[in-house]
Amino acid sequence: MKKTIPAILAVAVFCLVVAGCSGRQLESRSVSSTLAPVTITTREIKQEKTNIAVDLKIPVISGMKNQAVQNKINSQLAEDAENFAGQIEKQADEEIPQMKKSGLVVDRYTARTSYEVTYHRNRLLSIPIMFMQYTGGAHGLEVKRAYNFDLTNGKNLTLEDLFKPGTDYKGIINAEIRKQIQANPDKYFSGQNGFRGIKDDQDYFLSGDALVVYFQEYEIAPYAAGCPEFKIPCTLFGNGLKTF
Repeated sequence: MKKTIPAILAVAVFCLVVAGCSGRQLESRSVSSTLAPVTITTREIKQEKTNIAVDLKIPVISGMKNQAVQNKINSQLAEDAENFAGQIEKQADEEIPQMKKSGLVVDRYTARTSYEVTYHRNRLLSIPIMFMQYTGGAHGLEVKRAYNFDLTNGKNLTLEDLFKPGTDYKGIINAEIRKQIQANPDKYFSGQNGFRGIKDDQDYFLSGDALVVYFQEYEIAPYAAGCPEFKIPCTLFGNGLKTF
């Protein structure tokens, strides 16, 4: 069965209607910066319907001095999660009744999200979020989407945004990824299906003193590899990284 890929989250027009479900704080985490203390809590949306089970864990930022930027960030995080669940719900409502009419035994579809805060220093905040869906078949599908916010303006930074003009960051990252793949080549695809260099819109997040470049399921490795990650030490870039 064809699966819906959450790469179209930003343009999705179908929104999840959360009836009788308020934001519930699951956990609270405070982090400090030169801007202001920032608290990250979790809003949970859980629904059990005929055709779908929804379990969303959405990060909520609070404590920022600039409320407009804070609202911008929170709106993007909430809308992307809710639109994702809405897409899967719409798909379930269209497909499951038809399959049942054909006499098939069909499990409910599921839409889940989870996240972690991997980096918060000064102006930068990295939050990778996993969008998980099951729409039939042997297993579900997971898509990781990392948000890398500049807390001064709410911009979700691209990989290029991190570097000073003229820095050969692609060459440095490509060389390090190839080095790490060569250490365990059987784990990855080879040839045309294997790693051929990072993209302009390459997925990444920050963690400690490293840049973590990652790939989606099946992108450069079999399903069993999940979303392969490559930790690139920031020291490899010399003075090529911008100061945030």
